[in-house]
Amino acid sequence: MASPVGIPVQAVNAPTDNTAESQSVTSSTLSPIPSPDDQAIIGTDNRIHIAGTTAWPYRAIVYIRAYFPKLAAGFYVQGTGTLIAADTVLTAGHVLYEAQYGGYADRVTVTPAYSQGTAPYGTATGVRLYTAPGYTAAPASGSDFGVIKLNSPLGTKTGWMGLGVGVTVGEWLTLSGYSGDLNGTLDTMAGPVSAIDGTLGLYAMDSAPGASGSPVYDAAAKVHIVHAFGSPTANGGIIITPERSSLILGCRNAWTPLQTMSRLVYVVANNSLRYSNTVFTASGKNTINAVYQVRRTYLGWNGQTYYTVYNAKGQYLGYSNVGNFRAVTASNVKRSMTVRSRTALRYSSLYLTATKGTTAAYYGRQVYVTTKNVNGVNGRAYYSIYTKKGGTWLGYVSASALR
Repeated sequence: MASPVGIPVQAVNAPTDNTAESQSVTSSTLSPIPSPDDQAIIGTDNRIHIAGTTAWPYRAIVYIRAYFPKLAAGFYVQGTGTLIAADTVLTAGHVLYEAQYGGYADRVTVTPAYSQGTAPYGTATGVRLYTAPGYTAAPASGSDFGVIKLNSPLGTKTGWMGLGVGVTVGEWLTLSGYSGDLNGTLDTMAGPVSAIDGTLGLYAMDSAPGASGSPVYDAAAKVHIVHAFGSPTANGGIIITPERSSLILGCRNAWTPLQTMSRLVYVVANNSLRYSNTVFTASGKNTINAVYQVRRTYLGWNGQTYYTVYNAKGQYLGYSNVGNFRAVTASNVKRSMTVRSRTALRYSSLYLTATKGTTAAYYGRQVYVTTKNVNGVNGRAYYSIYTKKGGTWLGYVSASALR
C-alpha cells in the first residue's frame, strides 16, 4: 500500500461562501449518499448513540456534506471529520475527492455537534480542500486523508482535538462518527487496536458508510487514526505518523486570506508581538502609538485575525493581531487656525518618522487646516496644515500646537 511522501499536499480552492449557513440544516429536499467505502458492523452492533453532542470531545467532531459536480441536484456525500484548529477539519480523502463523482467536491459544509438536523454551533463552508500527495492520481487506503480549511473559525466555539503520533497493538481508542445508517446521529464505540498493517491501524469498532473521516482518538482527545475503510472482519484507517502529522499541520498552518486593503493604523497594545510566519515565530514587538500600514487580513488557525504589517518605508514587518491596532481616522476641519508653538515638528507623513522642519517661522500666524487625523491613543491627533487655503502644504502638526 502506498504511503504519502514528503512533498506538499495537493490542494484545490473551493467556492468561497463567507456567510455561515442556517443553524438548522434539516431539508427534505436533500438526500445523503454515504461516502463510497466498505465499512462494517462486526458481529453485534455495539455502537453507542451520543445524545449530548455538545459535550467534550464530541462537539469537536463534525458532520460533513460534500457536493460533487456529477451528483444530481439535491444529493451529497456524507462524511465525518474532526476540528484540529479553529478553522481546520481533518477527514478522509475520499470524502473530498471521488473520481466517479467528478473529482473534488465543489462545495463542502461542516457542522460540529450535529444531531438530527440541529446545529448548535452553526455550519461553515470549506474554502480550500487538501488531499495527500498522489491521492487523486491513485487513491489508496494508505493516503486516504484530507483537510478542509473553513470560512469561519467554528473551533473557537467548540475547541479542537490534537494529533497523536503512532499506535500500538492493544492500545485502547475510541471511534466516534456519523454513520449513514443512523440518520444524522453521532455514535461512538471504544476498543483496542487489533492489528497494524504497515501504516494502517485495524480494529473491531463498528461503523458504517458515512463515518469515513471519523477520529479514532485516545483519552486525551488526540487523534491517532483517521477512519477510512472496513471489512466484515475489521475496520481501519491511516495512522498519524510523524510524516503525516507534518503534512496535516502544514495544511492547518495555511492561513485563509480575508481582505486586501491599504490602511494606516496605530498601535494600542504596547509590546504586542509581530510574527514572521503562521506558526507564531516572533519577529518583533509593536510600540504603542507607532503608525504602520496594513495591507491584508488573514484568519489564523487559532481563530484570530491578523494584519500584514509594513513600516513607513514599505518594508514588511510580519503578522500581528488586528486587536493590537486602531485605524488612523481623518475628519474635515477646513478653517484657519493660529500656530501657538515655536518648536512643534512638521511631519511629512502620519508615520511621524520624517520632518519638514518646525513651526518656528509660523509662530503667531494663521495657517489653513484641512483635516484632523487621529493617529494615537488618548486622542493624539495631527492637523494637516497649509500656508493658506490653496497654499503650500506645511505638513502634519500636533493638534496641541494650534488654536
